[in-house]
Amino acid sequence: MEVDEAYVGGRKKNKHANKRFGKAASCASKTVVSGGRDRESNRISASVLPGKAHATLRAYVEERTGPDTIIVSDEEGAYKRLPNHCSVPHLKGVYVDGIIHTNGLDSFWALLKRGYHGIYHQWSRHHAQRYVNEFAGQHNLSHWTPSYG
Repeated sequence: MEVDEAYVGGRKKNKHANKRFGKAASCASKTVVSGGRDRESNRISASVLPGKAHATLRAYVEERTGPDTIIVSDEEGAYKRLPNHCSVPHLKGVYVDGIIHTNGLDSFWALLKRGYHGIYHQWSRHHAQRYVNEFAGQHNLSHWTPSYG
């Protein structure tokens, strides 16, 4: 299962000048969405999370995986202590290492963000889960199967 998280909303250029500094400031106003993709069925499961705490991300993955599930992610620290975990170091410019990649889930994030910017322009945090459910449902109902596994 591929796991990853995405940050939606809160464009930096729309912030006041004194709130544009630092990585933490750039993610503070964004909505955290965590997702998983089952490679066998190509089904996406995604949820809006209350924050980016390691315990929250880890609990999300543990709820959706079994004890023998192989978990593939990027180098996010929240996933490092999970059993059967493999990661690909995006920070080093490596995105695929054999079957270790998150390309399927990254493709879903691209569609979700394209819908955010192109169709809806903004989401309220209150309704964000509805938008995420819509995009995950559209993906899961499509008959498209990727050729890269």
